Amino acid sequence: MNAIILASGFSKRMGKNKLLMKIGKELIIEKVIKTIKISNFSNIILVGNDKKVIELAINYGIKPIKNESPGYGQSQSIKLGLKEANLEYNFMFFCGDQPFIDTESINKIIDASNLYKENIIIPR
Repeated sequence: MNAIILASGFSKRMGKNKLLMKIGKELIIEKVIKTIKISNFSNIILVGNDKKVIELAINYGIKPIKNESPGYGQSQSIKLGLKEANLEYNFMFFCGDQPFIDTESINKIIDASNLYKENIIIPR
């Protein structure tokens, strides 16, 4: 299963890059990355446009993709992530600003995908 982290937003309402804000001692994006790293993914990709976010991905052994055109919206990040994904596996997308996703929930979705071989899995 491919994990694709979408991290190219502008944080306009926040006024600064919310991915680089801290929750406790960790950056929001760092918390997301750590959770995804310990989940059952065979391939992890981060699509971003901020230098520090890209560097964090590299430091955690995640393949970074630079989004040179973030103004085209989230669909641009999805396209870039899919171009780099292993097409033999399914995909799970994550927003970089959702730090409270948990490994147990992620792995349940992965397990359901492997068990039922459905095209789309919607958690309940």
